[in-house]
Amino acid sequence: MTLHQLYYTSCEHGLTGYAGYQFNAVTPGAGEEMQRQVRSLIAYEPPRSLMYPQDEAELAACPVNLCYRAASAEAPAVLANVEYLGRDFSKRFGNYFAHALAAAQQELEAGLGSLLPIELWRSPIWQRAAVDGTNLPALDGELPGGLLHPGTVHEFLRARPSRARLAELVTAVSAAGVGERPVLLVEQSADEVAQWVGAVCYLLPPPLAARVSFATYCSKPVQSRLDLIGTVRENAALLGPDTMDVFTVFDFTADRFTQVPPHALPELTARIGPLATGDLWEDALRLANGGEQRLDDWYPVTIASAALGGVALARREIETAVEWLRGAQHLDPHAISEVGRALHTQSSLPTELLPMLAEATSRGADRLLHEELRFEQIDFEMAQAAEGRSTGRLRMSFSPEFARRVADRFVQFLGDAPIAEAIRLLDWADENGIAEDGVHVARLGRRLAAALTGGGESAADLGSADLLETVARRHATLRHGLVERLRDIQLGQREPLDAVLAGLAGRLLEEQDVEQLPALHEAFLVSRALRHPAVRPMTLARLLRTRGEAAPTVDLLERLWPGDSWSAEAAAAVAGYIPLDRLADPRAAQWFLGVLRQATRPQDLEWYLPLCRALLGSAAVDAMDTASLVAARLAVEADSLTRGISDIQQVRQAVTLMREQNAMIRILCERRVPPALMAVPPRAADVEWVLPRLTETAALDYLRRLGNRGWDRDGWARPHFAGIFVVRDRLPRDGRVRAEADQLLTALARQFRPRDWDAVHGVVAALDPTWGSVDFRAFEERKRRDLRKLFRRRPEDPGPPPGTAADPDLDPDPTHRTTRE
Repeated sequence: MTLHQLYYTSCEHGLTGYAGYQFNAVTPGAGEEMQRQVRSLIAYEPPRSLMYPQDEAELAACPVNLCYRAASAEAPAVLANVEYLGRDFSKRFGNYFAHALAAAQQELEAGLGSLLPIELWRSPIWQRAAVDGTNLPALDGELPGGLLHPGTVHEFLRARPSRARLAELVTAVSAAGVGERPVLLVEQSADEVAQWVGAVCYLLPPPLAARVSFATYCSKPVQSRLDLIGTVRENAALLGPDTMDVFTVFDFTADRFTQVPPHALPELTARIGPLATGDLWEDALRLANGGEQRLDDWYPVTIASAALGGVALARREIETAVEWLRGAQHLDPHAISEVGRALHTQSSLPTELLPMLAEATSRGADRLLHEELRFEQIDFEMAQAAEGRSTGRLRMSFSPEFARRVADRFVQFLGDAPIAEAIRLLDWADENGIAEDGVHVARLGRRLAAALTGGGESAADLGSADLLETVARRHATLRHGLVERLRDIQLGQREPLDAVLAGLAGRLLEEQDVEQLPALHEAFLVSRALRHPAVRPMTLARLLRTRGEAAPTVDLLERLWPGDSWSAEAAAAVAGYIPLDRLADPRAAQWFLGVLRQATRPQDLEWYLPLCRALLGSAAVDAMDTASLVAARLAVEADSLTRGISDIQQVRQAVTLMREQNAMIRILCERRVPPALMAVPPRAADVEWVLPRLTETAALDYLRRLGNRGWDRDGWARPHFAGIFVVRDRLPRDGRVRAEADQLLTALARQFRPRDWDAVHGVVAALDPTWGSVDFRAFEERKRRDLRKLFRRRPEDPGPPPGTAADPDLDPDPTHRTTRE
């Protein structure tokens, strides 16, 4: 170890060879560059009020500057003590003496040993008088400490209300060390500045404290490049108005401070205090991974070290330490367990951190600690699960002994919890593979049944119905306990069973749970059908088979279709499962007859006719004579009549039925007459008779079918054309059928060949020799004339389209028809 010594003052003899300010003596090897680096730190000027001390007391009052700067790539580490001497050899005022130590950083730290640079405050190592020669010996061995240590700093802070600013000061100094603004600290004396510097260094991790450059007194702070610059009040008063912009100011004499948000680490160490930081940093250095560079890096390490020292930590501090411990892969198993145990003993340890702490200690050497943490974690998880705040799967395996301990604790929780909490616990246990106790689960099922039947806890306090269903599906024991309670209800009292199973109880059970209990089984099937209407017809058929009955009674229908739920669709679906021809209960028959009145739409034919046939064959309706039954018989007869029409007489009969009051018969005939009229070979007189008697729907359907087929060459359409031509004048003039007929006749006439006119005229004349023949010839003449005009008409003057209301071809003189009639 080589520590170079350098003396600097105003003297007669020194390295320059002439009198004046110069290095009086140095250790051989302290070259020009080292001397230049020392000179940059030791410039000194006392406060003006002490420039001319008159006695030793005034001279002793001059501030001492202990300054330090760590080594860099370009400069050595320098630690210097500068004191004011007053007069020099020539009796002039202003002289000062600087004793500096310069060396590589490691060599200086070796010389300091366990001391911090600030702890050489007023150390006996510092000299203040020039020597006769120019050579100084290099120092070897550890340097002696001075008058500053944790005890003096502690006493200093205890007496200072301004100690509340300590965390802010440490934060600001740490920031200055990484390029932020330097800190200007103003006190009454340099001794007080030194105590603050000591406090900062004690409260920082030693590697960071070793990098803090400081001066306990600087007459011109703006010329300094150090992190922490001390001065006295007299000098601070001479600084310019931009001081707050240049420095982070902590002026304890004028109570003037720059606002600095304190970092969490100095807040913690300020709370601990300088007296306890020795052990704190010893443990922290042992726990560190060596890569910590800033306060953020050191913060979790410091918390863990504080926990080892028994310091009471805040919740957020424990959270930070636990998270750090989980990722501290560099720690050996014993250190992990040591820190984990210290955090576990913290009274403010949040229970929700137990899973993370258990995970962290799984790599430790203390297995008992890990097991205890896991058990506490599970205990916490059970409490969370009971409250509906489960954090999910535990993701841990259990030894047989540990599993038994957990199962015992689970049974304790389950037995004491209300039903809603117990169900959530059971769900949590299923998710995490914790064995259930069948006796307690069955007891829970009985408690649940009592609540659902009004004999125990309130049904309103059972929690989520969906969760109840999920848990009940997994636990047959729970369902068996539920069935035991339901079985106690008198089997002959169907209503209570239906009422209970119509609610949540029916959703919780499985069919196999009640198959051996007939009344309960039937009530279960009914409840399931009520929840799922689509299965009601199948359920009805199944209940009839179970009972050995052929057809339902009204009581059974009322159970499956309560209130207003019976509909035509339901009746039609039942007819597909039940032989209604064996229906014996007249009241049940009325259910089916009642829905026949709901049929009013064409699509209702799909269920209406099959239901009519089924009911007409049953004994229950054989003696009944209701309007619905009469309508059903007529509908069946109409269906038989119109199903296979083969001649025009059957068409006429179907047309007659079309005027029945029964909407379904009318719809049936409207659907079947138009295609039949196109299929059978009618005479013109038949068309003349049928068309006015068709409903509007059927007439329009017939005319459009005829228009889609168009004119043919074999004469098939002649009687249709002639009959429509003759009867059209008897159709309502403003109706849709009349307009459709006019358009159809015009469209078909366009397709005539010359000989078609004579052929159609013959059919029309035979049907109506007087007016029909005359009208048709007039119609023919106009059509032929219009055809000739068509070839002479200009393209831009097409004229009115034929067949429109404005077309006079079909009715040139509307009055002559009335005269004929």
